[in-house]
Amino acid sequence: MSHQKLNDARKWQYRFAPGAGMTLILICLGGYITMLAKKNNEPALLSNSTDYIVYKIIDGPSKTKTGSRYTARIYDIENPKLHNNSRVFIYINKDTSGSFEPGDMLLGMNQLNIIKPSKDALAFDFYTYAKRKQVHFTLHCENWQLVKLLNSRSYLSAITFRLRIFFLETLRKNIADRRLCGLAEAMLTGYREDLDRDILKAYTDTGVVHIIAISGLHLGLIFWLADLCLRKLVPKRFVPLAGLLIILPMLWIFAVMTGSSASIMRSVIMFSISICGNAWGKKNSSMNALLCSATLLLLTDPLMIYDIGFQLSYAAVASILIFERPLRNVVYLKNKIAVYCWSMVSITLAAQVLTTPFVIYHFHRFPVLFLFSNLVAVPLSSIILVLEIILCCAETIHLGAPATGRIIAYLMTGMNDYVSLMHQIPFNLVRGIYVDLSILILTIVTTGLLLQYLIKPCKSVLRVFGVMMVLTLVLRINSTYNHERKHNWIFLQSAGNTYIIHRHGKNATILVKNSKSKELRTVEREIEPAIKALAIEKINWKQLPDFPFVLELPYVEDSEKKSALLISGVADLKLKAITNTLKMPTLMLSDGTNKLWKIRQWEKESQELNLRFLSTSLTGSVTINCHH
Repeated sequence: MSHQKLNDARKWQYRFAPGAGMTLILICLGGYITMLAKKNNEPALLSNSTDYIVYKIIDGPSKTKTGSRYTARIYDIENPKLHNNSRVFIYINKDTSGSFEPGDMLLGMNQLNIIKPSKDALAFDFYTYAKRKQVHFTLHCENWQLVKLLNSRSYLSAITFRLRIFFLETLRKNIADRRLCGLAEAMLTGYREDLDRDILKAYTDTGVVHIIAISGLHLGLIFWLADLCLRKLVPKRFVPLAGLLIILPMLWIFAVMTGSSASIMRSVIMFSISICGNAWGKKNSSMNALLCSATLLLLTDPLMIYDIGFQLSYAAVASILIFERPLRNVVYLKNKIAVYCWSMVSITLAAQVLTTPFVIYHFHRFPVLFLFSNLVAVPLSSIILVLEIILCCAETIHLGAPATGRIIAYLMTGMNDYVSLMHQIPFNLVRGIYVDLSILILTIVTTGLLLQYLIKPCKSVLRVFGVMMVLTLVLRINSTYNHERKHNWIFLQSAGNTYIIHRHGKNATILVKNSKSKELRTVEREIEPAIKALAIEKINWKQLPDFPFVLELPYVEDSEKKSALLISGVADLKLKAITNTLKMPTLMLSDGTNKLWKIRQWEKESQELNLRFLSTSLTGSVTINCHH
């Protein structure tokens, strides 16, 4: 008996060991798989002896400014057994007719361009974006330059593709308003190509964009509808088995149909664990299911951890599982309607605890009135999604589809009007919140410690919280101080345009000259990555003269005041002549409005004059320090 007590005491003393050991095993396994994934995620060596390559369409089309973009896998004709890891973005001109579908095998020219890291630090990092999708090449061609050989789509892919086409055609047939139809398509199938940009911006700025992105909310509604129908049609003892045989395949088909994004895969794996557990009569732990789904997804694709949707989806669900119940128990209510309303409030607030740092870090904004937006938009979107499913069912039996479509359009109009109203409130959105990664991590840890103390008060937790709070404030103050001291001229790379940012800390004057007279909104969208990277909050826009000019700009280098000349759109200019008429500059700058051959010529002339020469067309964005 004493021996048994001793064993029990030792087990209790080292009760953390199994969990710590499992965590260590998962970390080592994850590191090994990540290393293999990075090693395999390199451009494949293709045969140069052939002029043609076989491409298999795996995703698309998605709309671009000039046409359509497909994602395809590369097959090497010289070695048919070789299944290359590399993928390619195929860009097809919009003026060409016809389109391709996922699963199509295409024969095309071997004119691949390898994607290289950008020289422009302020531009969108297309290289990293493509590499995380295992895409290493681009191919620009016309439709007639690709010959369709066959379609190798699997049976499951064929079902999901045809099902998606049916859903889209049904919505387009019964919802006349194109803007509302685009929103309905995004909510039901995840197809965003017809989604209006203004609607997307309003939903994003008010913090309800998650009702557009296919996620656990949509899968949960489908599960609820299917489960409700099964409970009405199937005897109670057969419901768990029916869920395993009917609901589970239905959820996976829907997940594949909507694009298998990180958020939908997280949800479908968790539902699969729950349904399998119910079928075998086992209890389920939501947190264990969440961690299990994350482990499976990361073992499949370790690079998925960089996906913003993955981060936000898991942060939201983990936050709800941890903080929703304590928040709900803060208020005790008896009325069922009041309980339901407070439950929605507690869920919304709980989801924001861990997602807020990620939203601020990635998007540099925070929707202040997110709670009021969600309280109306989420219930409405749930009703609309259920009606969309009913609409598709009604279309199959040719009964009541037009009337259902009109109801959906009416509800969507009301939801859009409410979101637009919230979007127009001046203080709805706080912009220009920029934090470093270290501050983000400290903020998450500090928030967790505070909530832990509120749930279960402990002096040691309070002390650690105080230290972390002070450290976070010190780093934030230091970051803000260093940012306010930055005074620069930034010349952005843009073919045919002149974009100059004169930055003073968080404020900036942006000088613009457009070759195609673009609207200010279009210009702002084009240079938005640079504005975010520079952490600019307040902008003053100014128009540059729409004719060739040479502009003298003062700048500072090594604490010494110097002069730079910016050349914009000048067709015939001799550097020697202009330097003779002006005070000898120390730097020559050329923007994207100048011809490349002329830039090369100026580069040679600058070497002869011992002048430093920079061009945004050759080096990307250029930054120099100003003295005022």
